[in-house]
Amino acid sequence: MKLQISGLLGVAALVAGLAASAPASAQGTWNFGGSTCNPSGTPPSATCTVGSVTATITAWGNTGTNGKFVQGKLAEFDPSGFGAYTGPNETTVNGHHAFDNKTTNCGSNGTTNTGCGGSVEAMLLGFDQQVSLDQVKIGWYLTDADLSVYRWNGGTLDMTTIAPTLGNTALAGWTLVGSNDMHVTNPYDTGNCADPKTCSNYSSYFLITTYFGAKSGNLDSGNDAFKIQTITASLKPKDNGGGGNNGGGNVPEPASLALAGLALAGAGFARRRGRRD
Repeated sequence: MKLQISGLLGVAALVAGLAASAPASAQGTWNFGGSTCNPSGTPPSATCTVGSVTATITAWGNTGTNGKFVQGKLAEFDPSGFGAYTGPNETTVNGHHAFDNKTTNCGSNGTTNTGCGGSVEAMLLGFDQQVSLDQVKIGWYLTDADLSVYRWNGGTLDMTTIAPTLGNTALAGWTLVGSNDMHVTNPYDTGNCADPKTCSNYSSYFLITTYFGAKSGNLDSGNDAFKIQTITASLKPKDNGGGGNNGGGNVPEPASLALAGLALAGAGFARRRGRRD
């Protein structure tokens, strides 16, 4: 009997240890600086899958009527990552084909155009499942690289109704996750979900913009240009109402199946030891 009990306790401890080390949610990194995720179509956008999660990436600029967002061209610059062409002053020979808000030299061939200052360019990330955008990394910047990350609140998503206002980082339908000076801290860990099991900040859409708020510390607008190299996102886990590693339903995760099998095998082994003794 003593051997049987000690054997079961040993198996239980092993299972508990493995369960504690199993990840709470699946995390993946989308690399925009290589050949695995490239824009295509008119205007160019990218649709890329990592694990069980598919992300659709588009570029936007506030060059529409009354400063509202209109879709631009998503551009790749390997290995630095994605940039954008938005508005009439953005051409293939433009020096600032990054995500930028340059107030000078923002016309074709690097010339200065009146009315081009104070621009806001943005990368929209649409996921086919609810995720947390955990990290943003840039692969290139010019002068400065201040950016902001927003999380969609739900409801109707219409980018063409949004008009960013300089000095005010509020966007209707979006929650500001945070802003960061990327040329000081790169990559940027957003802190969007500190505890995946209790986090309420999962969303299907996230927005990365050039900074357009009021000056605060190292953050200021009008001199930013950067290319986004990678983003890292975590899938909402099943124990928080999400799909876990499988994308939905109550299908057991591979790690859970392995732990259950190990527990049964250990219990059977312990019983056989007990009968022999």
